[in-house]
Amino acid sequence: MRFSLRPLSFSVGISMSAAWAYYLHSNEVFFPIVEAKEVNAIPQIPPCVLNRDVFSSCRYVRGTFETPDTKRMTFACELPSSSETLDCIILRGKDPVQERAYVPIAKRDGEIDLLIQRVKRGTVSMALHALLVGETVEMKGPYPLMQGLPEKALKPTKNVFIAEGALGMAGVFPLLHDGCVLMLSGKTINDLPLVDDVLSNKKGVEAFLSLESGMWGWQGSYGPLHKKEILQGKLGGGGDPSNKNTFLYIAGTENFVGKVEDTLTELGWGPERVKRVFS
Repeated sequence: MRFSLRPLSFSVGISMSAAWAYYLHSNEVFFPIVEAKEVNAIPQIPPCVLNRDVFSSCRYVRGTFETPDTKRMTFACELPSSSETLDCIILRGKDPVQERAYVPIAKRDGEIDLLIQRVKRGTVSMALHALLVGETVEMKGPYPLMQGLPEKALKPTKNVFIAEGALGMAGVFPLLHDGCVLMLSGKTINDLPLVDDVLSNKKGVEAFLSLESGMWGWQGSYGPLHKKEILQGKLGGGGDPSNKNTFLYIAGTENFVGKVEDTLTELGWGPERVKRVFS
């Protein structure tokens, strides 16, 4: 005959628990409430204020990927300039020492956002993408690029922003406003960051997107934006009456900006209405 101790153990356990509860109740035994000791909070490190003369260490706060190779990165630092000014700052790598210019796409109290595209064999961009939250990177600046959009005072006015890739988008993104036109091109769809952000937060923005190479399912345009057929079809000539108060802003690589300027000159757009934002 086999016996099991499990029911007996279970019964003994219940009996001991009941006896302990009765003892506490009958003898009015209470456990003292101990006040929580003061816990020292982690000290908040104030954001550094950048200047143009020396590099300062700025802490990396957070980051989100806009495309598989382009990251929106937030750093704890302040720019001593107006929010209406389009600025450029210099970031420095560590090993080997290299410097790279970036345009903050957003500025808040104590924080700035940078759009960093990871470039093959790009020492600075690769190092930035590898940063962990809390680590620092050296920066200096700002160096003003332009003072807002003075042409917005003209009524009616039309501002067209022509950009190439993440570099160009970073240059024009802070200037985009309700009712403007964004023309953005890239080699692949990974070179078209922040488009959803613009269409979601700006009213009436007309976005013209173009890829330099074919892609299955792509419903936008094809070809580089410096092509005469594209610019003429989208903008028309500089002498058209409808373009009297139209102003163009270009950002991207030096090669891209130069080609767009040459094509616009050929189409009759004078330099007074064509401005280079960042290259």
